[in-house]
Amino acid sequence: MKKVLWIQIVSYKPNSDAPANRAVAFANFFKERGWKVNIITNGNKNTIENDDGIVIYRLNNRFYYKKKNIINRLLSNLVFLHKTKTVIKKNKMNIKNSFFMASSPELITSKAGFLAKKHGAVFVFDVRDIWPEVAIEMNAFPEKSIFAKIFRKCANKLYDKADHITTVTKRKTEYLRKYLNYRYASKVHYIANGFDLNDLKLEPDYSVIEKYSLTNQQIVSYVGNVGAAQGLDILLSLAESYKKIFFLICGKGKELEKLQLNVKEKQLNNVIFTGSITKNAAIAVTKYSYISFISLQSEKMRDSVPTKLYESLGFGTPVFLIAEGEAVEILNESRLGVSANPVDFNGIKKQFKEMIENYENIIANKDYAINFIKKEHSRQRAAENLLNIFEMHLN
Repeated sequence: MKKVLWIQIVSYKPNSDAPANRAVAFANFFKERGWKVNIITNGNKNTIENDDGIVIYRLNNRFYYKKKNIINRLLSNLVFLHKTKTVIKKNKMNIKNSFFMASSPELITSKAGFLAKKHGAVFVFDVRDIWPEVAIEMNAFPEKSIFAKIFRKCANKLYDKADHITTVTKRKTEYLRKYLNYRYASKVHYIANGFDLNDLKLEPDYSVIEKYSLTNQQIVSYVGNVGAAQGLDILLSLAESYKKIFFLICGKGKELEKLQLNVKEKQLNNVIFTGSITKNAAIAVTKYSYISFISLQSEKMRDSVPTKLYESLGFGTPVFLIAEGEAVEILNESRLGVSANPVDFNGIKKQFKEMIENYENIIANKDYAINFIKKEHSRQRAAENLLNIFEMHLN
């Protein structure tokens, strides 16, 4: 095999969402170790860029930028899959004996890995969400529905075809190793999400703080996708009770319009929507925040760890986490925050009040948390583990 890595990912820099940040960290790590790295991602036109030695194929996909709904998401996935296959066909010789990594949660697009494998690549299926389980946990559809059957069939085919299956949390790893009576156990690997240590070298962009006149204000910030899984309604409820604190929501998603309407109806002058922001601006918002707000809608999502948890702790920002399971375990180990159960509304309000009142004792653990994340949960460490898997195939 050759030291050539292809990463197919729905989003890449300058975007600062979780898929993009994971791909960027892996791309930089492998490039620094002498690998040739190629990125295939969505774009608003077809371009081929050279980003300091990393080749980026941006594929024109107008549906990716349209309002998020089932139809547009399906069309976006189909377009991205088709155009990724075109890139693979045009680069057959470069694909041969390379490593092709496709990332969920977009199952349909990851099927491009089948073609890459046909042309001689090692196919790595990077599982960020387990489908259809994640949708069932969010009550998107029942376990015995036709949608669950379709997604399960698609996921099983990806598991069958993949040479390696990587997962982002310990509980996801354990689940997939046991799945279907340990059928895939030997090829499932824990390659965690985490904090990109290179982010510590980036210059924060405080333009968002300045634009909304938030200097010297207490800020509770949420940075990320504004979707159903995040359960951001509770953030607005907290804003009603704490009028002297500014609640900043940075990002876009299908729940954004609903939240904006709620804020307007409730006349909440302390809630600000910034829309999508750059990575450097996201770093500035996180570092400047009094509290980083992180939420998962369902208590059933015990195997999920939001990327923003690692990032907030890595910058030493106290976290108010609404979740159960592995994410809570990591927060508790860091000592830099408070958690609450997603279904206990009164408990959420009580825990948030406790965090405000006990803030000085919590922030005293800032240095401990930063060092804990650096040592145990860096993306560089995860990339090193991925490299170890690849080295089994190298000549």
